[in-house]
Amino acid sequence: MNIRTILATAGLATALAVGAGTAAFAADGTTPNAPSADKVAAHCAKVPSVLERIDAGKAKAQERLTKLTEAKATAEADGKTKRAERLGQVIARVQTRIDKLGSAETRVTDWSSAHCAAA
Repeated sequence: MNIRTILATAGLATALAVGAGTAAFAADGTTPNAPSADKVAAHCAKVPSVLERIDAGKAKAQERLTKLTEAKATAEADGKTKRAERLGQVIARVQTRIDKLGSAETRVTDWSSAHCAAA
């Protein structure tokens, strides 16, 4: 037997094994990603604490952004251009973090309105 035949046989055996596993799974009729009612209820119970954590993170980032903006203004007034430039980069990162927290808050709120009963 040459190497080409061995590799072709191994590839065919793998394809058959994957196909058989998929067919067996499809015959089961369940979807692997459908969350159970218990899991949804558990996630719904955590939504308020998640939103609190997001709000706390946004408040902390806003506080840091205020301090960084003041520091950048001071550095620019003192003629420290390199420091002001670095502070500008840090400000951009903090602003990105605030934006990500805002989108996370939107995702959590949207998910909760779609999956959790109105309380």
